Amino acid sequence: IAVLAAAAAALVPLSARGDAGLRAQAARLAAHLAPETAPDAAPDAAPDTGPDAATGPDPRDVAHSLATTRTALPDRAVVVGADRAELLAGLAAVAAGEPAANVVTGRAAAGVRTAFLFAGQGGQYAGMGGGLRDAAPFAEAFDEACAHLDPLLGRSLADAVRDGVGLERTGIAQPALFALETALYRLLERWGLVPDYLAGHSVGEIAAAHVSGVLSLADAAALVAARARLMDALPDGGSMAALGIGEEALRAFLADPGAGRVDVAAVNGPDAVVVAGRTADVDALAAAVAGRGHRVRRLPVGHAFHSALMDPMLDAFRDAVAGLEFGEPRIPIVSTRTGRVASAAELADPEHWVRHVRDTVLFHRAVETLRGQGVGVFVELGPDGALTGATGDPGAVATLRRGGDDARGVLTAVATAHTLGAPVDWRAFQGGREIELPTYPFRRDRHWLDGAAPRPDRPGPARHRIAWRPLEAPPEPPAGAADAGSRTWLLVVPSSHETDPWTTALTAELAGGPDGDGFEVRRLVLPADADDAALAGPVAAALDAGPPAGVLSLLALDERPHPGHPGLPAGAAGTLALIRVLGAAGAAAPLWAATRGAVAVDERERVTGPRQARIWGIGQAAGVEHPGRWGGLVDLPAGDPAGLGR
Repeated sequence: IAVLAAAAAALVPLSARGDAGLRAQAARLAAHLAPETAPDAAPDAAPDTGPDAATGPDPRDVAHSLATTRTALPDRAVVVGADRAELLAGLAAVAAGEPAANVVTGRAAAGVRTAFLFAGQGGQYAGMGGGLRDAAPFAEAFDEACAHLDPLLGRSLADAVRDGVGLERTGIAQPALFALETALYRLLERWGLVPDYLAGHSVGEIAAAHVSGVLSLADAAALVAARARLMDALPDGGSMAALGIGEEALRAFLADPGAGRVDVAAVNGPDAVVVAGRTADVDALAAAVAGRGHRVRRLPVGHAFHSALMDPMLDAFRDAVAGLEFGEPRIPIVSTRTGRVASAAELADPEHWVRHVRDTVLFHRAVETLRGQGVGVFVELGPDGALTGATGDPGAVATLRRGGDDARGVLTAVATAHTLGAPVDWRAFQGGREIELPTYPFRRDRHWLDGAAPRPDRPGPARHRIAWRPLEAPPEPPAGAADAGSRTWLLVVPSSHETDPWTTALTAELAGGPDGDGFEVRRLVLPADADDAALAGPVAAALDAGPPAGVLSLLALDERPHPGHPGLPAGAAGTLALIRVLGAAGAAAPLWAATRGAVAVDERERVTGPRQARIWGIGQAAGVEHPGRWGGLVDLPAGDPAGLGR
């Protein structure tokens, strides 16, 4: 793994919430990688003291630190670079919002699923995957597959792939693709890029069946070798052509009595089909389709796969499949023979694999099924990107390309999958040490009002402030809030404070003190942590005794933690319950809530009951939501109740 990462490139992942944040982060990192050009660009990053401090941080240390210590946010970019210059160029492109060859970008979709697509025959070429031969576990997996296939082929498969000798023949091409795709899967699996679904185009479905657990490596090798050998032994004379036309439109051409015997070998897209049959018949059909303005491309093959010309090999192939053992798929497979998710019984049926040789490859239908299963990331495992283009999906990416850098191609595929939301185990393939990096470029918007221009009728800009003033006389009850003739107040007391001196003093003060010319006080003692059901009966009984002029709650004085919600004082929970129960009972009397030492009116006063302070937030909300039955808030002094009358 380290050999591949060191030889290819570092992957520097960036993520943010929003495109602006992504660009800002790229700019910060660019400055951090080239401190000599922008010394003040990242003042919040600790200086690097590592071995490369003189020339700036090592790009692999930057990549490792970003990948393993930062949260992956939805808007993502990955810069691929083998050296500082390449990384700086990629970061500059991200910062400017411009495309670059070494940058992939995407937005990760929540819950997106990933599918691996295994390519079929046709894209093979000499040296495919050669750039990964020193990478573990690709090399081990490829060699292991070859060890099973070589005795069945009678030659070295690795030599054929390296030199290209015989690779144009089906008998070598299909086993070579199987070995390559199996090795690619093991590499991506090691890096934590694991699919939710699998699909294989034609022979690619055998590789899918193997990595899913349906076939052991030995049985999969036997299956693909027998398939390739029997196909290759068929007489030449068949041809195939790719047509830029829809399946239904093609049927009209095939219905022509002079069309000959041509079969639909594959449906790769809404306007992309492949036909197969005898060379003369395929040539005539291709000419007719081209004459109507459709694209036509003849495929460089010597046999007409997935057509009636395969029939002579089916019985022998059936015998070869009969001796294989099949297991349960660990990863669901969407079969391109049916276009739907294959059941375990279907994959274990030898006849499925026999018909797989003859029937149409329904690749387009399989892709639509995958989309219906929530797949938004399609990773093609094969020598070229034929399936990537056929999906027509922006979330499709190829691992290898003919003439490309194999190691960089696989790394770019991993990077692309990450930007779209697929999980990746960065630690598994990206070395480096953890270093300090610039912090996330948080967006800072000022929401304070700037000073307004003076107005002639106002000495300065408007300002809102809270002021406390002594109350000279008690307020009159709101008109219509309760019976105007009522002289009764309901005093709700927490059972924890039933004999508290403050409770006694409040009761006496409401009653008018020593003269007794105040209100009639009706006390209702309740547990502060009681719920609505427990409060409903006592409150209803108290109201039935006569409508009060007002309700004064002392429940907030109970600061003990609520039994069911330790972070909430019992008094706060009880006050909320009392508000609801009074409303349900139809009480018109205003509810007042009292606290003691919960707030301070000036800097000289000390807050002694901060746990009661949340009642003031509850009260303000209640006043907005229930203005007709909310009286207000009263904070009693924290000292001796003797001065309560003031």
